[in-house]
Amino acid sequence: MGNDISVIAPKVGTNIDRPVINLYRPHIVSGDCLIVTGYQDFLSSLAILMKEVPELKEPEGDSMVRIRISFGIDTANAQRLAKPKPVKEEMKLYWLERSGLQVEDDDDLLAVLAKHAILAGKIELRVFDPVLAREKLGITGDRRMHSKIVSSPKGAVAGSANFSKSGLYSNIEYADGLDAGSHELQFERTQAAEQIWDVSADWKSEALEILDKLIKPVSAEDAMARMISEQKGFEPWITGSRKDITGHTLYEYQQELTYEACSITYDHGITFVEAPTGSGKTEIGCHLAEALSETFTRVIPRSPVHGVARKNAVVIAPPKVIPSWKKYSTNSLEAVANSKLAKQHLRGAGDDKRAGLRLDQFGVLIIDESHTVTPGFEQASQMAAAIELAPPSWNVCLSATLLGNRDVDWLAHMQEKRASIFMTPDYIQSMGDLFDREMKQSPDIFDQNVPVAVLSEPETTLSRQARNELSQLISPFLTRRQRRCV
Repeated sequence: MGNDISVIAPKVGTNIDRPVINLYRPHIVSGDCLIVTGYQDFLSSLAILMKEVPELKEPEGDSMVRIRISFGIDTANAQRLAKPKPVKEEMKLYWLERSGLQVEDDDDLLAVLAKHAILAGKIELRVFDPVLAREKLGITGDRRMHSKIVSSPKGAVAGSANFSKSGLYSNIEYADGLDAGSHELQFERTQAAEQIWDVSADWKSEALEILDKLIKPVSAEDAMARMISEQKGFEPWITGSRKDITGHTLYEYQQELTYEACSITYDHGITFVEAPTGSGKTEIGCHLAEALSETFTRVIPRSPVHGVARKNAVVIAPPKVIPSWKKYSTNSLEAVANSKLAKQHLRGAGDDKRAGLRLDQFGVLIIDESHTVTPGFEQASQMAAAIELAPPSWNVCLSATLLGNRDVDWLAHMQEKRASIFMTPDYIQSMGDLFDREMKQSPDIFDQNVPVAVLSEPETTLSRQARNELSQLISPFLTRRQRRCV
């Protein structure tokens, strides 16, 4: 018995080897728990209860659950609570004055599910009231309640941890628990928690009003309609009706491609727009230049090195289509033949000694017929290398070639080189592993079993398996329309 650590070890918890929630959990799930927390983290507290006590998600059930919470005053709402209005009214106004639904993370959305549990009386909420404390306990002055106690028929826990996600799950805190009847301090803690509850004002109606304001229950149809509207309703990217850009309006599929490309570019920094020949990619590109240039200047600050505001767009296209781009382009778009990338020096800000292209001043880089810029995944062409030398920008790639042709190589090249700007480490690792594997599996030309079709492909092409994997990696950055959609 003397060697049983679980028996002789004190019930003390810090975040060094275990979270404080391990001490709190037995009381929270006991069926009758009183929580006193000085920090008023309304959504976080409710989210914890909904996570730790599954019965609360079924308030109509037969389970006998009663959880009481008495909130104190934190530094954020203390300014409001110093005003003369009743404390529960001020607390309500503090939350309702927030614009929209503000949550720390997705877990806080669980708090909304607590509404039914509050209505059923399984969760009772109060706010410490200095007026009641003065009347019942003789406490004078503007004194805040900052205690942290959790009690139940099993005993009581006290310590530094607030009843919040950071306090219970991540912060380095100190808390110790006493079983019921094990020590006189357990009774004192329980009594103190009950006294605080007794001088706290009921906050049920105010809490329900807040939850109703945060999320309004709607039908599935209304929710879907709202989601579609928000996904498709950002006006700066709805340019299809603006005749002043190309002289005429866009077709519906062209507007859809424009909006989707803007959204993907904004999220990821690079977009691949694929549409068949004759679908009007030049007009789409002009609208993208207008919409993305405006967005770029509003969300990307000017260079801290040169103090130059990067704006507008440049399109790099084959010489044969440059006249078409110049015909439709506005003053926010400059057209450059891709042949110049292999012949002219790229000139940066302050480099005035020799002539060259200034790609560093543009915020949006559009590459038309991107399959003509053939970098491969090991040996880049001069044109592809020139694009890589350009500073980070929003990149839009236009092509009629189906994904799986050389555009996959080109996109892989762009993403591999610039991935650290736009992508997560996991994404970079996945792409790096793919190319490492491809380099190790190059076909042996002396192997009699190697198909002639494989040997006839250029050295820089990828295997079919690699193309399929790369297509999946690139799919989040792709928007496309096939011939039947045009």
